[in-house]
Amino acid sequence: MLKTTDRDGKNHEKIISREKSGTVNGNQLQAVIDAVSCLNRPCMVDIYVPSDHIVAAWKQGWTKLWQQSGGKNAKGKTVRNWEEWEVLLKLLTGHSVRFYEKEKTK
Repeated sequence: MLKTTDRDGKNHEKIISREKSGTVNGNQLQAVIDAVSCLNRPCMVDIYVPSDHIVAAWKQGWTKLWQQSGGKNAKGKTVRNWEEWEVLLKLLTGHSVRFYEKEKTK
């Protein structure tokens, strides 16, 4: 679900769904991509995901290192879900972004 607040303080919600395929992290990245794709102007964005790996990649600066190395990790291997990360990083350009880990639901 995409939740936004406009300049006037009005809250908006939009349900975004698609068929799940691939890995859990890949599906979560795709969900973030789908949500961020809805933004049509630079925004302050808080992203909540149930994945400590996705949050850590952003907060610890791994994504910048991956971009600089063409999608390779510190061991020289291609980052898992690099295609999704690459799309997401391009979409986030121009936005002020914070990632948070949300509680996993059962």
